[in-house]
This record gives sequence, structure tokens and C-alpha cells, in this order.
Amino acid sequence: MIKVTTSSIDLKLHQSKLSKNYLKTADKDFLAIMKPIRMCVNCRVRMEQRELLRLQCINRELVQFTNSGRSIYLCRNCHTKDTAIKRIYKLCDNPKQSREVLLKTIEEMID
Repeated sequence: MIKVTTSSIDLKLHQSKLSKNYLKTADKDFLAIMKPIRMCVNCRVRMEQRELLRLQCINRELVQFTNSGRSIYLCRNCHTKDTAIKRIYKLCDNPKQSREVLLKTIEEMID
């Protein structure tokens, strides 16, 4: 048997009202914390999602993300590094494209 007192219910209502009021008056710093954070597949640095290049492997070809399926994030500092190309090769299960074509594809997506 669960015993519920009115004071615990009042406390929960008070806490929920406080949290709602805090969210209404939240400053921009608080909202910035709620932005999606993703990790670069090469250097493992965490950044905001909009700062990273989002790629996808479809039929062993590297393409820009098509809004469905799994994706790979790559930061703009790593897009020319050989280790990033090797990692993409591994994640895409040895893509059909050569390394030079992969690098060119990534550079075109950045521009």
C-alpha cells in the first residue's frame, strides 16, 4: 500500500511550476546547451552538428546525407587527412571510389 500525503503532491506541483517558469525565462546560454552535439569520426572531437560535414555510404559510395539511414560526421579540419580517408574506407566497407575520388567528393561537399 502506498501512502501519499498532500505535502508531497504540493511539493511536486511546486517543482513542476518552477521548472516551467525557468524554461520560459531561460537565457540563450541555456538553450545553446540543448543543441545537438556530434563527434568527428576521425579526430573524435565533439562539436555542434551544424559545424560538421554529414556523410553517408550508400551501396559502398560516399554521398552527402540523404535524411535516412546511418551517417558519418567529419569535421572541416580532418577532411583532407589521410587517416580520415582510411577511416571512411573502413566504415564504408571498402568503397568503390578511389581515395582521390573520395577526397574530391568531400571537398565538393564542403564548398
